[in-house]
Amino acid sequence: MQGISNLRWQTTLNAITLFTNLISTGLYGNIGLKILYIEVLEPLCNFPALNSSSGRVRWSILSPVFWSVGFIVAGAIPQLAYVSSLAAALFTVMFTYSLPALAAIVFWSRKDAMMPNEQFDPTTDTFSFQDQGFQRYYRGFMQRPFLNIFNIIYFLGGLVCCALGCYAAIFQLTTAFQNGVATSFTCKSPV
Repeated sequence: MQGISNLRWQTTLNAITLFTNLISTGLYGNIGLKILYIEVLEPLCNFPALNSSSGRVRWSILSPVFWSVGFIVAGAIPQLAYVSSLAAALFTVMFTYSLPALAAIVFWSRKDAMMPNEQFDPTTDTFSFQDQGFQRYYRGFMQRPFLNIFNIIYFLGGLVCCALGCYAAIFQLTTAFQNGVATSFTCKSPV
């Protein structure tokens, strides 16, 4: 959006982005604080249940503390946008694209490799395989070759996006630190 030469369109798109980012930040912050409260503070610190009146009071006290800590962390980390882009390239791309495709390949290959006479014995908790190794997985892979090849291409595309995103984020981080732009707790441009 910042490459648009018309200032009115740029301002309009910045306002839309600001509005949607505020909504998503509020939702993610609310979910994060609920997970922290329910999964950590209730069992480990014996906090009251969140739906009780004393739980709501503690929630109301913790909410500004949570947001203040988030603001301090965001201000303390120099070039947070570049650090978050590196984290997005490493984790978001991998968990969204590469790993699901790999999991689909493994799941369908293992599922399709099962033969009708193979059975699971729940008393001994064992599975009787007719064969093992590469031949088994090749047989399972070839049951759905187009789907598995598509998932391989999808997996490799996710790896390429991860590598390119990591390269760009690391390049931006090194450039920012070399130029002395990376500062904490400031609004002085460029941040």
